[in-house]
Amino acid sequence: MKDFIFEKQKFFSSIKRQFSKPWDYTSKRSHYPNSQVTLVLGSQWGDEGKGKLVDQIANEYDIICRFNGGNNAGHSVVTTINGKKIKLGLHLFPCGALHENTVNLLGNGTVIHIPSLFEEVKLIEDIGINALSRLLISSHAQIVPDLFQLIDGLEENEKSLGVAKKIGTTRKGIGVTYAMEKDRIGLRVGDFYGIHNDVIQKMQFEEQLSSLIRICKGRFNYLLDPKFCSKEDRRKWDEYTNIKRAMDRYTKYSKILSNHNTVINTMDYLNDAIKKFGKKILIEGANGVLLDTEYGTYPYVTSSCTLSAGICTGLGIPPRLLKKIDFNVIGVAKAYQTRVGEGPMATELPKEENTEMALKGGEFGVTTGRQRRCGWLDIVALKYSHQLNEFDQLILTKLDILSGYDTVKLGVGYRLKNGQTLHKTIPIDNSNYDDLEVIYETLPGWKEDITGIRSFEDLPINAQNYVRRIEKLTGIFIRWIGVGPDREETIEKLH
Repeated sequence: MKDFIFEKQKFFSSIKRQFSKPWDYTSKRSHYPNSQVTLVLGSQWGDEGKGKLVDQIANEYDIICRFNGGNNAGHSVVTTINGKKIKLGLHLFPCGALHENTVNLLGNGTVIHIPSLFEEVKLIEDIGINALSRLLISSHAQIVPDLFQLIDGLEENEKSLGVAKKIGTTRKGIGVTYAMEKDRIGLRVGDFYGIHNDVIQKMQFEEQLSSLIRICKGRFNYLLDPKFCSKEDRRKWDEYTNIKRAMDRYTKYSKILSNHNTVINTMDYLNDAIKKFGKKILIEGANGVLLDTEYGTYPYVTSSCTLSAGICTGLGIPPRLLKKIDFNVIGVAKAYQTRVGEGPMATELPKEENTEMALKGGEFGVTTGRQRRCGWLDIVALKYSHQLNEFDQLILTKLDILSGYDTVKLGVGYRLKNGQTLHKTIPIDNSNYDDLEVIYETLPGWKEDITGIRSFEDLPINAQNYVRRIEKLTGIFIRWIGVGPDREETIEKLH
């Protein structure tokens, strides 16, 4: 099967790259890394603009991978087809979607709502780009049933009444799915793949699904209380717990995916691609470092590992293999700070200024449509992210949004109520954020529109100084600067 998939994709023969050839810094795409494996991570709370970078550099790679999360993540990618600018909001499909010479892979660490994935496939194919035949899914990836999404929403409704802390989830069933996986009762993609033509497997999957629904009815029946559950939610509950409906849908999905040989052992595939075939792998992280389950602002976090360490478990790439090859980690940070949902955010602006920055930056979630909370760039949090991931370089996005401010600020330290000062790590206890005082550096702003600038030296001197100051405070080299949403609106800084 694996060899067939390599043959099927035909991208090995179609890509004319010489891997041993020195990188050509005079070429059109010279400002992208030449590492065999490159990881792109959001260094904040997500929504940093990772999708734009991955979309930009995807054509230099053979395989584009996701290793964590599900359709709770959102990437906006902008392209031009036949002279028409097109913006796609992707949630599950990797950002190699618009590059037809790439294979796109969802690893075992992802959780997949199959109907949403097919919606994205249609979205991509509707603009004339082949999608499903270039997609590979790990047989070990967990399925997100519709019922889990409903449970997620009902639990948030319950928490909003003060029963527990409201997290502000995307209501996509991600946390419920990971919880079921850890409880060893979740469903994997490989469980239903093939049920359309294998009677025994279909019976086994139906038994698994029936058992899961019985457990959910027992555990979550209390959520049907009218205080949290509307009549429409109750209708959905009855629909989503209907075994026949679910089996009919998964049988249909099995047939479609089987027709494209989509579900494979991705761990085997990736290790062979790296070790035997020398292929170039681009890995995109979902969410952001500060939403990591272990190291984020818990409990206001996502349900998966969002760190560089997560690619080992989420894709099955051994740490020792990464040590042997050319492995590059790129951090992505906005020129300011944003967060969606609940949880602490030290540099958050007051309401009026917050809304002004959100409107200026178009800060509304791709997945939820919610307005993001905005604030000045938090250097302490960025240094903390760097400590966890050891970024090789940084891309600073949306610098253009800061044009027009008389002054710009950087949060360079936290002063806690006990007198302690933090400069490179965030508070362990969220209660420390309550009376936390941010220590700011204030720099002169700039008024010029910078969206048309393509050279760092052509930026206003105050914008240059802002970038240089971030580098000095964090110790991270800023290689690229985003000055607009389009692919071309990026500045490369070589030194």
